[in-house]
Amino acid sequence: MRKTLWATAILLAIHISVNAQSQNFRPFKVDFLLGYATPNGNLSNLHGKGGVAISLEPKYNISDNLAIGLKGEVAALEVVSNSTSTSDEYSARTVGSVIVTGEYSFGNVVRPFLGAGLGIYNFGSVDVVTNSSNNSTQRVNGGSNFGFAPRIGLQIGHFRLAIEDNIVKDNNYLSFKAGVTFGGGRR
Repeated sequence: MRKTLWATAILLAIHISVNAQSQNFRPFKVDFLLGYATPNGNLSNLHGKGGVAISLEPKYNISDNLAIGLKGEVAALEVVSNSTSTSDEYSARTVGSVIVTGEYSFGNVVRPFLGAGLGIYNFGSVDVVTNSSNNSTQRVNGGSNFGFAPRIGLQIGHFRLAIEDNIVKDNNYLSFKAGVTFGGGRR
């Protein structure tokens, strides 16, 4: 009885996933984006200068409007704290993430979208403090935290623009990215 129940559940899941596939767009696509990342939240009070973000995100179109994916991203942020007459502090941070994403698109040709992601963010930082007597100290920190990333953007054909707010404990950053989508076009 149990085996029959499991077999029925598996066949039902396969049937739903086959029928839930996108009707007008190809099922698989990959987004490649590059852009500007700027610290915000806890980091923004340190006069962040910003940096670069690069991401790769394979996705599956569940329907014409709904896609799920897995995004890998690396962001390098430069953060400089307040300088005083006796010391200067420089801090550089990198954040790498792997998150599960979901996205809902509107329209057919010009496609605005809303989405979000949840996952693990790994971060590293190097802090250098130099005082007026030319002594300097250096700290290297790292760790990982769970984070959330809401996003909004616009897809025009295979060209993509996105704004994403990465909300991670002590390592928040906002990214503005542009890129291309490989695959996933109209059938």
